[in-house]
This record gives sequence, structure tokens and C-alpha cells, in this order.
Amino acid sequence: MKEKNRFSTLLKHLMTVTKLKNYTLAKELQYDESYISKWANGSLLPTEKNSEKILREISRCLVASMDAESRAVLYSEFQVENDADLERRILSSLEAEFNYVADLKESTGTDTAPKTAFYPELTLSQFTQRIRYPALQQAKSLDFIFSADILSLDWHYQLSMAELESSQNVDTTNKSYPNTHFSMLVNLDAASENNTHNVEFLLNFLTSFSNADMQFYTCPQMVGKVIMVAKDLYCISGMVIDDSHLLGVTATEDPKHCNAIFYRLHSLCNQQTLAVRRTIMSDMLLSNEYMEYLFSRRQRWILGHFTEHFLPDDLYELLATEYCQAHLEVDRADLTRIHKLNKSVLETMDLQILIHEKTITDFAVTGVVDFYNYKMQLTPSQRLAYLSNSIELCKKNPKLSIRLTRNGTVSDLQHIPHSTLFLSESFCYMRLVRNGPTNTLSVLNKVQLCNMFRKFYDDIWDNEEYVHLDRHCVQDLMQYALQLVNVQLQVK
Repeated sequence: MKEKNRFSTLLKHLMTVTKLKNYTLAKELQYDESYISKWANGSLLPTEKNSEKILREISRCLVASMDAESRAVLYSEFQVENDADLERRILSSLEAEFNYVADLKESTGTDTAPKTAFYPELTLSQFTQRIRYPALQQAKSLDFIFSADILSLDWHYQLSMAELESSQNVDTTNKSYPNTHFSMLVNLDAASENNTHNVEFLLNFLTSFSNADMQFYTCPQMVGKVIMVAKDLYCISGMVIDDSHLLGVTATEDPKHCNAIFYRLHSLCNQQTLAVRRTIMSDMLLSNEYMEYLFSRRQRWILGHFTEHFLPDDLYELLATEYCQAHLEVDRADLTRIHKLNKSVLETMDLQILIHEKTITDFAVTGVVDFYNYKMQLTPSQRLAYLSNSIELCKKNPKLSIRLTRNGTVSDLQHIPHSTLFLSESFCYMRLVRNGPTNTLSVLNKVQLCNMFRKFYDDIWDNEEYVHLDRHCVQDLMQYALQLVNVQLQVK
């Protein structure tokens, strides 16, 4: 019997789970029942011309056909919690399998691939398409490594490989994927050629994947290589020869071959190569790393969201009480002491601060403040106090240089939430934004990476393309934010 292609296998599985009959689907699609049968048994694919509409309707019909039992099965299988998300995930999987089979048929003349395939040459676009191996979307537990000389590639191929090229591919929800274990090995030596873009790429890449168990490593051995391997499932590798082509590409679904490569790469993922260290704020407070940064020289901040630093005393004490109730390991008296030090730093020390335009306007509307990497929402009257205190702090310290960024430095990544960076000569860390009560805290663990981020800051600080150089722009926007909050108070 002829082996079914991947699309027909998935379609048949989904129709079996949901008990969706051929004639029912045919009636909904207004197709002859024989077509549905051929799609499910693998003897025919939907026409490429109408595939988008057909797959969308199939996804809708599958979800509409579910009962309680099949809903539980598919929720677990696709790791979702509602029908709308399930329909989107089913559509994404059907599209991925359809494109995989259609491309395979066009390039090899067959719709089923051997366990291991070799391609003498592929374009980067073709390679990227094969990286998105459909079965990875449905795996309940996933352990994979992506090792690449990605910073030497064209900017658009970087975004495509990391799936950052559109807002639809970036999960900014608070959903976490604890069963997805992801290691990234990157050659950082190539970053110097286009440092600004590469730092923005790394920052947004880390943000996008922070809801998985993701670790980031530096690996100079990755020069000219791109390898993606998922344990037990799939591996693809190739040699980069120019900005758009790879030679000697091998793709395999053989678990034995996949795991041999996986464990070899896994041996390169260790404390010596760890470039970004994940941590939590309570550990930073208890280990005095937070204090270490406070006393660092040449502090440079980029604020993607307002933080605990600008709170007036009474409001700080109120939020500190709530914070300590949620974080019993943190000492209340220590927070008060840190607040006084923060206040002194802002009033007396030489600081450079960049604030995104959207940071100020978003705060006026939402009132969300990042209090020691923990999200809290202020009332309109509390927002007024916060903004008024921020304006006063900016006026008090003549050594404080504060500027406004023009909504980010790379237009391609506007859809990804701005993160907050704290850079200095001795210690650098980031607060990566998630749409939940906590953000992800990451410490730059390599001197090379710290230098990249510090150079990035220096490059954009005096660049009018990215930054409003007039300090008064910040105060003007804060005054506008005050007006927005006052409007909200009047409406209430």
C-alpha cells in the first residue's frame, strides 16, 4: 500500500478524532465527496489555487464537529485553551503540511519523503521553509537546538528564520510552554558588521521566545553553518556560501541520526558558552545583584515600560506592601532601603536614559508599572502622582541626560513589545516584556555580548534617526500624558 503523505495523514487523523464525515465536509465545502476521500487517503491534494480557502473551511468544520471528548483530545494535542486558538492552530498545521507536501512533490516528483534527503544546493528561503517542519507544531514535548551563523545573514533572512517577520508569528501572550526546551547557539563574531540591527534582532528574538525554556549560547564554531535539530524528530543542516544560498543541505527524520547530532551540539551548551543567564528578581535582590547595578559606573537605561525607580515615596510604600505579600522571600525593609538608594541615584548620579515614546502614552492609558519585574496597575490618580514625580526627578539632576526614542530603532520589529535594558560598565541586564504579571529577567553573561549592547546604546544615543535629541521632548510628552490621565479622571 502506498504510504500516505503528511497532509493526508494529518487530515485523516483530525477527521477521525472529531468524527467529521466525508459527506459532511463535502457539503460544507460544496465539493464532491470523492475529492474529500482522495485528500484523506493521499491520492490527491487540494488545488493550490483554492488551498487557502479550502484549508480555512476544513479547520472551521473540524472545530464545529467536536464533542466534549474530541475537544479535550485536541486541546491537549495542540496545547490550547479555547476553540478560537484551536482553529488557528489546526489551520496553521494544515497549511504547513500542505506546503511541505506540495513543495516536495514539485522538487522531487513524489509526495512522501525518504527518512533522509540530500540537496546539493538550496536558497535560504527554501531552507527556511524546511526548518518549519510541520510535526514540530504538534509535538507535546519538544527539545531542540538551533545553531547558526545567523548574524552574518541578510536581515530579512534573520527575521524569517526566527519567525519574527510579522506580528502574527510572535506570541506576546502570557502563555508559557514549559515542555518546549530550546537552545540557541550563535556566532557573535559576525555582529560587529551591523551591530545595531543585530542587537535589535537578538533582543527581540529573546523576547519572542521567552515563554519557552530557552537558553542562549555563544559558539564561534558556527561560522558558515546553520543546523536545526529536534530530538527524536527532525534535523536539517547546511553550509552558508553567500547571503542567499546554502550547499550540502541534509534533512533527516531518522531518530538515530537526529539524536547523534543533537547530543553533539548539546555538549557545546554549557556554563562557559552561556551568553544570557535567566534569573528572577527575588534572586537579584537577595544576591545583591540589583544593588551591584545601582552602584555601577556609566549607567545607561532604555525604558520600554515604566519601573519602580520613579515612584513617589507614599505610592512606593503602597506597592511595596503588595509586592512583599506576593513575594514572601523579599524583605520589606530591604525594599525601602533600595528605594531610597534609587531615588538618590536619580537625583545625583550621571545617568543616560532613553524612553520609548510608546512607553509614556501606554502608561497614561493602562497605568501598568513594572515594579521589580512584577506588573502592577495604578489608578488614574496614582498615574498622575507617578508622572508628576518623574517630571520633578528629571528637573532635579543636571547630570541626568534623558531622551525620547522614535518608537524603536528597527521598523521591522514594531510589533514586538519594547523591553527594558539596564547597561553599565560592570553589569548589564534586561527585563523582557510578556503580557502577564511577571516579565522575564535576563543577565548578559558574556563580555562580548555586553560590549555589543553598550555599543548599540552609544550608536543610537546621538542618532537623530532614532532619538529626539531635545531633552524637552520627554517633558512635553509627559505633560501630554498628564492631560490624558486628567481626561480619564474627569470622565469618571
